Amino acid sequence: MLFVQVLFWFSVGAVTYTYFVYPWLLRFLTRHKQTHPFVYQQGDELPVLSLLMAMYNEAQVIEAKLNSLEASNYPKDKLHIYIGNDNSTDESARLAAAYQDRFPHFTLVNFGGRSGKPNIINQLAAQTRKELGEEQLFIITDANVLFDADLITQLVSHYKDPKIGMVGANVINKLPNQTTIAELEQLYISRENQMKYREGLLNGALMGPFGACFSMRAALYIPLPAHFIVDDFYLCMQVHNQGYACIYDLQARCFEDVPGNMWEEFRRKSRIGAGNFQNLSVFKNWLLKPFHPVGFAFISHKVLRWITPFLAICGLVSIAILAGHNSFYEAIFVYKFVIVGLFFLDLVLVLFNIHIKPLRLITYFYFMNFALILGFIYFIKGIKSNVWQPTERKIADNTLKNK
Repeated sequence: MLFVQVLFWFSVGAVTYTYFVYPWLLRFLTRHKQTHPFVYQQGDELPVLSLLMAMYNEAQVIEAKLNSLEASNYPKDKLHIYIGNDNSTDESARLAAAYQDRFPHFTLVNFGGRSGKPNIINQLAAQTRKELGEEQLFIITDANVLFDADLITQLVSHYKDPKIGMVGANVINKLPNQTTIAELEQLYISRENQMKYREGLLNGALMGPFGACFSMRAALYIPLPAHFIVDDFYLCMQVHNQGYACIYDLQARCFEDVPGNMWEEFRRKSRIGAGNFQNLSVFKNWLLKPFHPVGFAFISHKVLRWITPFLAICGLVSIAILAGHNSFYEAIFVYKFVIVGLFFLDLVLVLFNIHIKPLRLITYFYFMNFALILGFIYFIKGIKSNVWQPTERKIADNTLKNK
């Protein structure tokens, strides 16, 4: 019975730690730290930059994206744009090609057959490294992400410090539809932004930028393996493996819409979940370095969250066993049973278009973890392709940039 008690409290403790204690600990450890001041100043010679972007059926957003790039205050002669058209079946390629005369260095590469974002970025990275060399910087971004005018300059400024290998942008999520699930996703991303920023302050131990927009040194780019899904985290950990710091800049702002459909979000998170376990299999060596800043953040922020659904199952089974032997554990079991019941209650209420935010928060947590389990199943079965149908595109409102 002692083993069952240990299993229960370990499960509860691990989940509590990763979701509540670790964020607080980050704030405590970084309370006196500030962003490194060693940055490019006005008048400094700025580096050459290549922006890499995969595009598949982005007709609804591609013009707004390129307009936001055109409005950038980064020197146009230093900015090279590489767009990989992943065999789009809409007007994406035609709309993108219309912008070729607006940029001094604009390359549109049309790929035959679906390749998937990671494979296209691999090929674009190889092409620009061959054409422009290893000393340049990369910005990797999605088509539905609109840039603030000084985003590129803000990201690039940190690379005056030779120890910086990657800088993530602050992705601000907009709500095209005022749905409860979109609001919760926005809240979750906002919280993650703060954690990523503080991890960067913690000796450059950022645990993956948001894939919507991030920058890195071209020389540190290691091509993603075939069928790999989550490119941002993979590239970040490879930068860590090479001994460089990865940070997050809250002032480098861009704007992305949030899916307002719970099932669409579930589909996206299950795909990301499969990619998470791919990354765990590749970077498991960091599990043996819990006292290194990167290993500490990897275990605390990522690994424990990835295994939360399995910890929850262990906790539920163990408390069910303990409930028959102790009134204290019986009370905990009843509490857990009530929480699960609230989850199913919310699913029923949704059918009647009744939305109660506290209940939806419980549902969101369960959905996230169900998606992780499904992602784990995909991973175990073997991921055969990283080609994916993107979520529904809308133009993000970036009106915040003037505030």
